[in-house]
Amino acid sequence: MTYKNSSTKFLLLSFILILFIYFTFFYIQSLNANSVQTTVKTMLHSEIVTSNPNQIARTLVDLENLGIIRCTDMKQFIPKNEIFLDSLGKSDCKTNQWLLMGTRRSAVYEGLNGSLFKLEYLALNPASYYISLLLIYFLTSLILIIILLQVRKIDRTNKEIIHLKESHANELKLLTQQVIHDIKSPLSLLKVVSQLLSSNENKYKKYIVKASLRMQEIINDLERSPQSPNLQKVKVNKLHEIVSDLIDEKSIEYKNKKNFRLQLEQLHKFESYSLEVNIIDILRVLSNLINNSFEATMGKGIVFVQTKNDTRFFYIRVQDNGPGLDDKYIDRMTNIGFSQKSGSKGLGLYHAKNVIIEHQGTLKIYNTYPGLSVDITLPIISLDS
Repeated sequence: MTYKNSSTKFLLLSFILILFIYFTFFYIQSLNANSVQTTVKTMLHSEIVTSNPNQIARTLVDLENLGIIRCTDMKQFIPKNEIFLDSLGKSDCKTNQWLLMGTRRSAVYEGLNGSLFKLEYLALNPASYYISLLLIYFLTSLILIIILLQVRKIDRTNKEIIHLKESHANELKLLTQQVIHDIKSPLSLLKVVSQLLSSNENKYKKYIVKASLRMQEIINDLERSPQSPNLQKVKVNKLHEIVSDLIDEKSIEYKNKKNFRLQLEQLHKFESYSLEVNIIDILRVLSNLINNSFEATMGKGIVFVQTKNDTRFFYIRVQDNGPGLDDKYIDRMTNIGFSQKSGSKGLGLYHAKNVIIEHQGTLKIYNTYPGLSVDITLPIISLDS
């Protein structure tokens, strides 16, 4: 569609330029012809007054020799029909040459004795010829410039296509990096649980199953094509309990960190509510936020996860007692590639923001002195009776 529009514009512009060049030429020729006609009338004034056809013919020949006119025809009607000058036999007086040679003019003059003379000639002006050529050269040059611009535009479009392909490749690379980032947490859980199985297998079996399911969903995300729809959202009325299960998993994951504590609090709730969420995505976001808080406290602090809801929203807060962040970086934390952690790809919070936006929710990051808080707000779709 782009190439078609560009070609149409190019042809239209070329046509307008061609019309402009010829209209300009004819206008200049018309001005010149009017000037030449005035000159001819002035030069012939005395001969016409005296009605001397031979002298009129000689003056016209002189004007041809001076390059003012060409292809002159002179006829006398009264008192008798007589041809004094005829251009039919001249090879350079063909009609198809007039365009760049001059403009055809005719006039009838009357002498004092009542005689009538008809003059036809080609009004020449050498400047018109060169102006025409210059304008044609200008048109040709302009068209060549337009063609060059079109070629550059096509080249630029091709580069944009290549850039788009590279961008898609980068998106795939980022997706892979995000998967690697997200899969570390359930893998860590499996590693710890596997060490505990020998002492109490049944107690930790459910965590292995849940972690495996989360890993399978992450793999499914990687295998899903970009054109495929996201995982379908489901109606949930016990989101706090789902968050609580995640906290239990994360507590097992950090079980060996003696100086680290993860705590869940339910501040306030209405007993019956419903949300539409992609549970896997929400759990990935929360798991990543908890991991960030763990790293911020260097494994020697407390992370509070708080949930509450009212009649309109479900709220989740992840708060730690770490050092927090410089306020000037707060607004940039969800930008892709931005991170204050050494070796980080800057994907976690970027992914978290996009997931929450897809749920028509909000994600806010702010310092709590000490520590950092991340507030998530998700809309409640209904209150169940």
